[in-house]
Amino acid sequence: MNGHHNTRSPSPGAQRRSRAKRGRVLRGVALVVGLALIAAACGGDDDAATGATGSGTGTGAGTTTTLAPQVGGTLTFASYSEIFGLDPLVALGSGSSGGTEMTSVFDTIVRYDPDSRKYVPQTAESVTASADSTEWTIKLRPNIKFTDGTDYDAEALVFNLNRHRVGNGIDVKECATYIACPRNSRATGAQALLIKTLTVVDKVTLKVTLTEPWTSFEYMLATEMGLIASPTALKKCDGTKNPNLCDFNTKPVGAGPFMIDSFKSGEGINVVRNPNYYGGQVYLDGIKFVTYGDVGGIKTYDAFKTGTVTGAYLRVSDVVAQAKTDGAKGLSGIDQSGEILLMNMGASITCAAGKPEPLCVGKPDGPTPTNPATKSLKVRQAVAAAFDPKSFNDRVYAGKGLAGTEVFQKSFPWSPNVAGPTYDVTKAKQLVAEAKAEGWDGTIRVIFPNSPSGQSGGTAVETMLKAAGMNVVLDTTKDSTAQQAVVTTSKDYEVATWGMSAGPDDSAIFAMIQNLQSTAPSNRSGFKSTRADDALKKLLSAPDDAAKTALYKIISEEVNALVPFVPRVAIETYRVFDPKVRGITSNAKQMTNFSKAWIAK
Repeated sequence: MNGHHNTRSPSPGAQRRSRAKRGRVLRGVALVVGLALIAAACGGDDDAATGATGSGTGTGAGTTTTLAPQVGGTLTFASYSEIFGLDPLVALGSGSSGGTEMTSVFDTIVRYDPDSRKYVPQTAESVTASADSTEWTIKLRPNIKFTDGTDYDAEALVFNLNRHRVGNGIDVKECATYIACPRNSRATGAQALLIKTLTVVDKVTLKVTLTEPWTSFEYMLATEMGLIASPTALKKCDGTKNPNLCDFNTKPVGAGPFMIDSFKSGEGINVVRNPNYYGGQVYLDGIKFVTYGDVGGIKTYDAFKTGTVTGAYLRVSDVVAQAKTDGAKGLSGIDQSGEILLMNMGASITCAAGKPEPLCVGKPDGPTPTNPATKSLKVRQAVAAAFDPKSFNDRVYAGKGLAGTEVFQKSFPWSPNVAGPTYDVTKAKQLVAEAKAEGWDGTIRVIFPNSPSGQSGGTAVETMLKAAGMNVVLDTTKDSTAQQAVVTTSKDYEVATWGMSAGPDDSAIFAMIQNLQSTAPSNRSGFKSTRADDALKKLLSAPDDAAKTALYKIISEEVNALVPFVPRVAIETYRVFDPKVRGITSNAKQMTNFSKAWIAK
């Protein structure tokens, strides 16, 4: 793979799994000579994109045993949702929210290979760690250029990483310098806080010193913070304004396999081949990214079945199941706690001039706690006992979802095998009665978005809670954006549909930190647990799979004890491709890499 090699050794258990997997993969697969990217295949048709199903890991699209990669053709890919920019500080960076599109333009420093569960270099030549994992040295491939002709070097890495660190490790006053105004409050903040210093060793070498050991530091280089943009192009922006207002947001400059051709809201994103790609020949003429507004549902799949698109990102459970029944081949990955019933435990919000409403009206500026019914542990336990995952799955996903109330199902690579709450309506009624005896009036507010699945999901939950004796006030009038604002900004909710999306890779660590760490700004439930905080901190320095599994067990136990949310289903992402599409690979966070994709004639 363009001279790529593994940067670190996995644990013995991972090595055994990797060797066994490689043995299966190599049988029946001939190596293609030259610049062809040999992607791993998990059995099935050699002439189709193949994927693991239900394993929790993605797999590379299948490669032919007889044909060398062919140049030409445009791939049309139906994305999960429309995005509003390609600046890595604007788009969220997962496979469902711009990560694939941005990877096409910027590439990443390393890429996570779900099959081997290792990181392989992309723009990096190597990434090495100190003995205690507090210092990491990134050595770039020499002579990489951004498509504006400027150098992709260690200084460029510093500029880009500091954009994420503004307000999260460096003075917020520097936001204009790094084109990161207003203050950066992105999800990458938790990672950025771990960077202590960035030291340029030479033109292609950067030393990153961390505040504490982080054994999976390479994850940062495979995701949002590893998407490196041209500093020269970025500095043309007005640094005092929000980056999403800059032309760069729709006309980005990177060093990836493709260059932006057009980006128009509602019309999709077109990229064309970068003729000077550091990784050698790019086979596709270009990619057209489109969306159908149903977040990976039946409209998206219908477009794939009719040949309107040659690839599609599917994420609705019954649609994923149908695609598999139909024999569609692709890349699979499972997000744990993909859908949850999030409960407000009394989370605080920061009031300023009476905003956000309604809680802050007439309140002084500063932190103000909410006072929901779900502040009571008994009320939260009653909701958990009243929730029937099988019934929910049958009503909303025709029984095709990966239903379960455990935080981590068995498909998770580090599954601790901790069961979730058990459906018990008798127990739920008893808890409701006890909570009422303590002063609760029995009313509980539930919010779901106004999408078809939101409407049916909200009604299903309403029926279950009513059966336990609760007076349910269901709100399904808001679209998903407005519903998210209620949960994240005003926190004017008691029970809301949400998702943790702990992926089958190191993204799971940060999904847990962002949602459960006591001091995390993105902790929307108000969950606080010293035991969980300690486990989250130790996850960063966990030396092997066994240590991670033990720590995820502690987190599961604390969630079961305090009930900040109730998992509903794990969500499988299935990225399907026309059988003629070859050379597709995966990255962390369900991102897709098209750098060596090609279409058989």
